[in-house]
Amino acid sequence: MAVLANQAPFLARAGDLGAVTGVTAETVLYTVAVPPMGPNDQLQVRWSIDTNSNANAKVISWRMTDIAGTQIVSQSITNRAYSGLVAFANAGATNAQIARQPLAVLAGTGGSSAVLPTAAVETRAGFNFVMTTANANSGDTVTLRVIEATIIKGG
Repeated sequence: MAVLANQAPFLARAGDLGAVTGVTAETVLYTVAVPPMGPNDQLQVRWSIDTNSNANAKVISWRMTDIAGTQIVSQSITNRAYSGLVAFANAGATNAQIARQPLAVLAGTGGSSAVLPTAAVETRAGFNFVMTTANANSGDTVTLRVIEATIIKGG
């Protein structure tokens, strides 16, 4: 894959990267340690998960800094496997972010009647971007299989 001059991939992994089972409370599935970002940079994270095959809801969320941080995206899924894209941009300052997708759209595209989520996290020194899951049943499992994170440098 060719990398454009303004793109800086910093994470690409595949395999059994983490699993959550046996709990129904929101639990961290994976933490991305994001390097410093400039005032006009964008972060894109592509990921794929497997779940056990049933109709129980599994809520996948992405949060700034930690499990209690600002939620950038959250969606309930019931699929056996799911791939998504979550992205946000610093909005002209290193402490002002806006999501590139509505709160309930994990795939990176789609419509919503809600406004785009925003956050106020200082990104100059780097920060954590946290993927969580909340399973409807303690017998449910969510396993992260693939993750790729890229920073697109702004002008």
